[in-house]
Amino acid sequence: MQGPAGRPSFVGLAGGMERLVDRLKSSLERTTFRCGDAVEAVRAAGGPYEVTTAGGAVMEADAVVVATPAHAARGFMSTLDETLAQDLGRIRYSSGAVVSLLYPPGAVPARPGASGWLVPSSAGGVLTACAWYSRKWAHVRPRGGGAVMRCFAGRTEGDPVLKMSDTELCGLLAAEIAAVTGAKSDPIEALVTRWDDALPLYWVGHMDVVDRIEAAVARHKGLEMAGAGYRGSGLPDCITQGEAAARRALTALRRHRPK
Repeated sequence: MQGPAGRPSFVGLAGGMERLVDRLKSSLERTTFRCGDAVEAVRAAGGPYEVTTAGGAVMEADAVVVATPAHAARGFMSTLDETLAQDLGRIRYSSGAVVSLLYPPGAVPARPGASGWLVPSSAGGVLTACAWYSRKWAHVRPRGGGAVMRCFAGRTEGDPVLKMSDTELCGLLAAEIAAVTGAKSDPIEALVTRWDDALPLYWVGHMDVVDRIEAAVARHKGLEMAGAGYRGSGLPDCITQGEAAARRALTALRRHRPK
């Protein structure tokens, strides 16, 4: 992938994407955060919603925006709408592993303008995608040189690849990188991050399920849902859905606010 002449193909936040979350959190001065306190139930109380957490707290809310994965929402939404919860459970997810491999300088050749590659399931390997990570993002280039290759593994629910040990998984990924790029040596360091049930799988009929979910949500004033499991899993998709859900929730609050 190559951007316009004189401009980088990719941009990011130096220091990591979590800086965006930190800045957003610090900007919300009139907001109370309850991190690490899972929601167990959402109920309609004849007026405001009641949100019950695992810590035993019960909070009233005029509007609720649910932005969890669908499989997590299924559990606590069943107390509000069992039909909605059943459809949430029909959205399937797979787990995935993100592996960063550090190679010595000059060990992984790259074609001019290339940033990475995708691997179809028909290839039958472990690797689903790989990128010359330190080539895409200047701020993560190792000070001593070398190349960071960012790899992804895991395609379907219960993928046996993800049951491998970190050592075995890294060895297979390195071998597939060598087969594609002609890498001249093995990686000297590795970091494996595993994400359980994190990747939504859009099967045939997915949008029919989403349509039913949205119709059910519309029956509950002030309730909104957004996230990767519905209408797009990329960051831009999730941002678009989140902003739209927030606007609808605010509109509902203003419409029903006592005059």
